[in-house]
Amino acid sequence: MYVSVTPVADADGRDRNVDWFYYGLEAENAAATGAAGRAGAPAAAPAAGGGRGGSAIGGLPYWGKYVFHDNNRDINLSQVEMRAITDWYLTAHPPIVHDMHEAEALMYIYSGGPPQNPTLDPILFTELPFFANYQLEQTTKYGMPGVYTHAFMDGWSPGYLGSVAYNHNGMMEMYETESGHDIPADSMSEAIANAEPAGRGGFRGRGESLPTGKGPGQPREWYRGLPVPANGVGTFTRRDNTNYMETACLSALQLASMFPQMVLEDFYVMTKHSLDAGSTQAPYAFVIPKAPDMTKPATLVNILRAQGIEVGLLRQQTVVGSDTFPAGSYVVKLDQPYGRLAKNLLEKQIFPDPRLMTYDDSGWSMGWAFDVTVKEIHDTAILDAAVAPVKEAEVVGTVAGGGSAGLAVAHYGSNNMITFRYLLQHVPMQVAERAFTADGVKFPAGSFIVTGSAADLAAAKHMVDSLGLTAAALSALPTVASHAANVPRVAIYSQWNATQDLGWYRFT
Repeated sequence: MYVSVTPVADADGRDRNVDWFYYGLEAENAAATGAAGRAGAPAAAPAAGGGRGGSAIGGLPYWGKYVFHDNNRDINLSQVEMRAITDWYLTAHPPIVHDMHEAEALMYIYSGGPPQNPTLDPILFTELPFFANYQLEQTTKYGMPGVYTHAFMDGWSPGYLGSVAYNHNGMMEMYETESGHDIPADSMSEAIANAEPAGRGGFRGRGESLPTGKGPGQPREWYRGLPVPANGVGTFTRRDNTNYMETACLSALQLASMFPQMVLEDFYVMTKHSLDAGSTQAPYAFVIPKAPDMTKPATLVNILRAQGIEVGLLRQQTVVGSDTFPAGSYVVKLDQPYGRLAKNLLEKQIFPDPRLMTYDDSGWSMGWAFDVTVKEIHDTAILDAAVAPVKEAEVVGTVAGGGSAGLAVAHYGSNNMITFRYLLQHVPMQVAERAFTADGVKFPAGSFIVTGSAADLAAAKHMVDSLGLTAAALSALPTVASHAANVPRVAIYSQWNATQDLGWYRFT
């Protein structure tokens, strides 16, 4: 059995955390030295367990090096770290990925509870509790309190970092472990030893109200081992944090080593199920029709390709049922190893049970997210359509006409229009307020009319080509009403708070 370890997904962000910790430690030591000097006594030695680091000067204001972003929900692979993890996965193809987090007291082990995503293979939701229960058994055997396996997360969203495994027919092992404190290493051991049990598995001081079964601070239930001791959170050390996560991972590896054939067989069967479903169950494919703007479809397709999903380009006009798709349309056939993932990303989401709440109120239907038309195909004829495999979607711009009076750049909705303006911010251009036609090209309202020197127009043509835009070299400027295309100034607001409260921003 091979084990690969990625200790830090965001190495630069970790460096920032480390720097902040030592900055806080220096502040603590300086404060202690100053206080001792004023009192005329030598400075006291640091407390056992080390300084609190950043806590002396407040929490870390910005945990990432480049963005204030929750990479654990980066389903569209917007960040380099998520692309790196995905690329590693598609190189190694591990059947199981362990994804370790810090949140719950004292440790939650993911078991894929309801609501469960109906597109994911049912085998996944038998593997998850099998592994989680074994890990719970082992940690309980070792006398580790506060471990539980249900009543927290669910199996709905495919958008977590570790989802790269079950999105590709494997399994995600995910843990939420209490963050450790810089206190003496045996603090929690003392708390456990001194705790006095009271009631049905609870501890004195918890109250006598009926248990809800929700959250970590509950008496024993069928999915909990030993309860959290009194002050178990406050006495949980950094060493405890490491011990808990390491024990859970090693227990899962132990179980996998006991049943390697089962792990590999499940991996194989779930992949086969994906292939079979794409050829026997509608929908059979998704088509992204060729459109005036193909830059946004290309962005969408490249995200699919980054996740290993096979995409084809129609070689010729194709009729499927009542739909006619021109050559150059993208086709995602679902009879492929990652067909279930493609279906999950492209179909209209239908929540499996309105009576249930989900851990994450998340959406990922990519057609709506990218403002791209995606057609769901229920006709098996699409599986026989001739396509050219797409390795990477590329869009090359076009320039009609041969005039030198100016350049019209069509606004078909491409996000690259703002890039075009910023890269040519010193080149004069207008925004057309009405639609017009030039050299056989229809230019909607909002299109750019570029003027300036011959060098300016040459630079603009180069940008049109590289950004995949559509333009016409004008022999005469259009008489349509227009106004100056001023370069916008963009301010980014952040309240420096958790992304759960702040939400996500999309810049175009």
